[in-house]
Amino acid sequence: LGSLLITKIDAKTGAPLEGVRLRIHCDTLNFDKTEVTDAEGKIKLTDLKPGDYTITEVATIPGYELSTEVLTRTISYGSETTVTFENKPLGSITVVKVDSITGEHLSGANIKLTNPNTGQTWDLTTGSDGTVTVNDLPEGEYTVQEQNPPKGYELNNQNYLVNVVSGENSSVKIQNNPLGKLEITKISSIDPNKTLTGGLALQTSETYK
Repeated sequence: LGSLLITKIDAKTGAPLEGVRLRIHCDTLNFDKTEVTDAEGKIKLTDLKPGDYTITEVATIPGYELSTEVLTRTISYGSETTVTFENKPLGSITVVKVDSITGEHLSGANIKLTNPNTGQTWDLTTGSDGTVTVNDLPEGEYTVQEQNPPKGYELNNQNYLVNVVSGENSSVKIQNNPLGKLEITKISSIDPNKTLTGGLALQTSETYK
């Protein structure tokens, strides 16, 4: 009889991954088992009849993408067959909101993060440090767009494209222009150096399309 040794590792670092669940099956031999990798990232099956065995991942561990790879290995009499599976670590995105003039970080901005491939969205709000981070994101391109600006700022309606890389943090900085301020000083028509109080009405007119 033969044996099969499976090793699961981090695709970036090569570190062994404990707790990954794998299915090993051989239809012609009516063999079907599900096993979990140990502290060394390994699964070892012994006393296997010769044949072609298929290995697939059933469940991964937090922080890693589920591998969709399907491997087939042939088991022979009196020998050990080895196979190594890799899992990609997930990435993250940090959005940083800043004042376009002072660079001050802005809290309270409502941000929408979208994965265009899956349609999944995240509704985010920048914290007191003006940032918000989303973890455990698969590799790929994401869009970031402001939905509501911080108080006292114009809406930035630009659509930002962010590329998430396995095991890394991608950052995007979004600027907001502060709203303008109007200051009116009323002075005497006789003495321009004399300021006056009261008796002033301000009317605004806005046109909406």
